[in-house]
Amino acid sequence: MFEETPLKYLEQAHGFGIDLQKLSADQIIKQVYVRPLDLSVDETLHEIQAAVTQLGARRVVIDSLTGLEIALAPSFEQDVRESLYRLIGALTAEGITILMTVENTDDYTELRFSPHAVSFRTNDIILQRYVEIDSQLKRVMTVVKTRSRKHSEDIRSYEITRQGIVVGERLENYEGIIGGIPRQRTRTGRRA
Repeated sequence: MFEETPLKYLEQAHGFGIDLQKLSADQIIKQVYVRPLDLSVDETLHEIQAAVTQLGARRVVIDSLTGLEIALAPSFEQDVRESLYRLIGALTAEGITILMTVENTDDYTELRFSPHAVSFRTNDIILQRYVEIDSQLKRVMTVVKTRSRKHSEDIRSYEITRQGIVVGERLENYEGIIGGIPRQRTRTGRRA
């Protein structure tokens, strides 16, 4: 983690009924916190690999790529990209699943998944956005890419609850959601 302190993550998880402290004590998870500019790019990625080896982890969450880049000095953007590419390759070669989040600051006019040019290395991409629907701010998601298999192309609302992520119904009465300007369709298929 690069953006929040371990204590903050513990508090947030506790709010969802997850005891990260117990999971850490039981060595089910390990939190690797990188304070900005404490380590070089390679040292940070070595810390991640060491944690994976120590736990025998099968999954790694990098929260987030944006935080990683900021924490590891944005002036070394090329080093971050190359080292991240090596880390992804090394972990996936061991059969480890990697979940990476990235803040996407686009203006909705293009479908750009990451400023980090790593989407070609991914097997799956899930796009999540906030949009206004019926005068409410809603979370929506869609599967953009699933390598080597068919996937749903639906755009759905979702909520984060104490039970986890609850995926809602398909937003079939709207168009323009991903573009940031949802328009409700009428029964005849015309825009309202």
